[in-house]
This record gives sequence, C-alpha cells and structure tokens, in this order.
Amino acid sequence: MVHYLNLLYYIIGYVKIELRGIGMEKFLNMAVNQGVLFWDVKRKKDSIQLKTTLKDFAELRKIAKKTDCHFSIIVKKGLPFYFKKMNKRKGLVFGCILFVAILYYLSSFVWFIQVEGNQTVASEKILDMTEKHGLRPGIKKDEIDTLALAKEITAEDDRLVWAGIEISGTRALVEVVEREEEEENFQGYGDIVALEKGEIEKIIALSGYPLVDVGDEVKKDEILIAGRIVPTKIEEEQPYIDYEDLQEYPRVEAKGFVYGTMVFENKVEVLLERKVEQRTSNEYVRRGIKIGDRTFYLDLQDVPYLEYDVEKIETQKITEGFRAPFNLVKKVYYETEEVIEKLSKKEAREEARELLLEELEEQIPANSEVIDIDFKDAEIENNKLRKELEITIEGNMGKLKSF
Repeated sequence: MVHYLNLLYYIIGYVKIELRGIGMEKFLNMAVNQGVLFWDVKRKKDSIQLKTTLKDFAELRKIAKKTDCHFSIIVKKGLPFYFKKMNKRKGLVFGCILFVAILYYLSSFVWFIQVEGNQTVASEKILDMTEKHGLRPGIKKDEIDTLALAKEITAEDDRLVWAGIEISGTRALVEVVEREEEEENFQGYGDIVALEKGEIEKIIALSGYPLVDVGDEVKKDEILIAGRIVPTKIEEEQPYIDYEDLQEYPRVEAKGFVYGTMVFENKVEVLLERKVEQRTSNEYVRRGIKIGDRTFYLDLQDVPYLEYDVEKIETQKITEGFRAPFNLVKKVYYETEEVIEKLSKKEAREEARELLLEELEEQIPANSEVIDIDFKDAEIENNKLRKELEITIEGNMGKLKSF
C-alpha cells in the first residue's frame, strides 16, 4: 500500500519542507483541523520536516503566516516538476524524440551479418554470396526472402548442402551445413593424351586400349591410351587396332600411367625501346565509407591529373564470420606520364629469360624432373630481341581428355 501511495505522490508532485518558528505545534494543529494532507513528519532540534502535496502546499503557506512560522523547501519531487524542467529544454526533448525515432527506423534494417557452421568454405565467400543475392548491411528486413535466399546460396556452391537465414533485431545469422568431402571421381569417358611431344619410356594401361609402346615418339595431344574396351579374344587375334576401328567398342574412362621424356618449347619477344606509363611522385587520396552498394566520399573535388591510374582499397573487419555493416574506402590516384623506356641487350635478355621460364613453369606438370634447359641464342631485329627456350623433363606424359 505504501508503494502505491508513494507512486501517487510522485505523479501528482510533492515537496519536503522544513518549518521553523515559535508556533510549530499550533501550525500542525491548524493543518490537521483544516484537512491539509502532510506525512513523514520528523522533529528536529529546532525545526520540523514534513512532506505535502503541491495542492496543499499553498494552504500550509497561509497557516504558517497565521502561526508566525516560516518554512523553506528542501526537496521537490514528482512529474509536474520533471515536465516543468523539460519544458525549459525543448531542444533536448526534441533531440531525444528524434533520436528514438531514428533508432526505431534504423532497427528496421539489417546492419550485421554473421556466418556459422562453415569449415571449408570461407566466411567471406559466403558473405559475398549473400551480398550477391541481396542480403547485405543496410537492406530493409522486409525486403529479404530468407527461404529463397537460402536456396540460392545452396545452389551456388556445391560444397553447401543446406543454408538457413535467421533475422534477429538488426542481425542476420547465416547458418550453413557443408557437404562431406568425397573422393573425386571422373564421371564420364575419355582418352589419355600426350601433354607435350616426347618419347615414351614406360606405359601401364589400367583401363582402355594402349595405342603407343615404349620407345615411341609422340606429338602433343596424341592419344596414348584410348577410352575403349576391347574384348580379350579380339586383342589376341588382332595385335594392334587403329583408333578409328576402336570406335565400335564400348566406351570407358581411360586410366593408366605413361612415363617418358618431354620437350617443352617457348619463345618470346622483348622490345628494346618502348613507351610505358610511369607514375610521377604526385598522388591524390580520396576517402569514403561504403554502405550497401553506395559509397560516400568525404570530398568531391575533381582529380587534379589528366593521366592517372587508380588503386582502390576497401577494408572491413571480419572476425569469426562477423562482418561490419560498412567498408572504409580509400582511393589513391597516381599521376602518370608516358616515358620512353630503353633496355640494354643484357636487360632485354634477362627479361626474356624470366618470361620464358615463367610461361613454361605453368605448363610443366607437377612432380616432373627437369633433365635439360637450353636457351637458344638471342636474335635482335627491328628493335626486338627474340629468345627461345627448350626444357626437357621426365615425368607423367598423359592427361585425361573427355569425349
């Protein structure tokens, strides 16, 4: 009951006063006789403290004059005082209301996206897929079809067998289940063909019909083991069958191992004098913030260079599948100018050598042993340096070519 009274007094407002004077006893008696409400009366050494409502405060003031007492207000409490105080700070009140309204509006958007359940598929990869299909920081929650989005994510990456989207507050939780790893098997038919020209040193056909033998020299893409099954009786009667004649037999995925030496060749040309774009020491930096698909830059001045190249850097904090709702963007404009670059013969030969090795490195199969490297003498003609390279290796000569 006391709690309800305290709440009522707070709603209607009350004050705590301290009364002094020679007629304090008379003051209390008159107040009681006139039905003035007061409570929490405490006697001090030379004063009395009590509480009364705003309505009865005026009556107590009149009684104090009649009894030669005077009092002072110690505390003001209640909603009337609070509203009066707020009325003097309209700007603050408006700001609070506006803040709450903006907060409520922003709560209708997704600002945080978190990924869970992934082991092999990177969180960033999944976040890129969700963004591609419409789920990104800054999108309204009622524009997201979570079921359709989950299906699209699952369909886009074969490693995922299930995906679920849950929107909670301003956060979207993307849960995924990955497919268990299975041994990759070739599902189809194919021949084993030569990676490059070379000579065969060993051949073992596990499945299919071998068309070459040890010591044979083969060309690039020549069929080594055909993806056909020839009955044993036919093989015994006919020691060798041409590829064209094999077409009548059942197809199969050719399997086997063909080992030998191969020769990879390559040639490049390098200009001794050429025009190149070169950066000067001048650069201009523009910074901004990217929310959703839109980027807002802090300055909109024109780039002060006629010729330039641009480097754009986006940074976003990603921790354990959590992505911040915005990207920091930095664009650096480097002023460029066209200059004539002249290479000495030595520099041109070195550049050609690096290009030859770089290009051939991509073609040479793994686990091969390099037997010989032969750089041909460079030729210079019409401002060009030409250089050739031959690399002889030993290793697996075959690769599967489906049909």
